[in-house]
Amino acid sequence: DNENATAASSLNDVVEGLKDQIFADHVKGAPQTFREECAAFIAAVDWRENWIRCLLLWHLSLWVLFVFTRKNFPVQCGLFFGIAACVALAETLNGLCAKRWEKFATQNYFDERGVFAGIMLCAPLLALAFAMLL
Repeated sequence: DNENATAASSLNDVVEGLKDQIFADHVKGAPQTFREECAAFIAAVDWRENWIRCLLLWHLSLWVLFVFTRKNFPVQCGLFFGIAACVALAETLNGLCAKRWEKFATQNYFDERGVFAGIMLCAPLLALAFAMLL
C-alpha cells in the first residue's frame, strides 16, 4: 500500500513537471506586460490598410465634431446616442466583418470575442462618450 502511494506521488510529480514545462514553453513567446501586449497589437495590425485609416479618420472627425459643437445641445445629444448605437451594434458588426473580411482586409482581425472591434471601434467611442459627459 505504501508502494502504491509512493508510485502515485511520483507519477503526480512527473505530470506536474510536464504541465509546468508545457505552460512555460507556451507563455515564453507571449507578451508578459501591458506594454508588451500593446506593442504586439500595434505590430499585428497593418496600419496601411485603407479601411483602418478610414476608421481612424472617422474617430478623429467625431472628436472634431464634438469639440466644435460642444455648446450645441441637440447636436451633442445626437452624437452621444449615435455613439451608443455604434457600441451597441459592435458585436453584430464584428460578426458581419468576420464573415466578409476577405473583401476589405488583408487578414482576419475579427475574432469571436471581438477584441479588435473592442479596441479599434468601441474604446475610442466610449472615450468620446465619457468626454462628452464631463
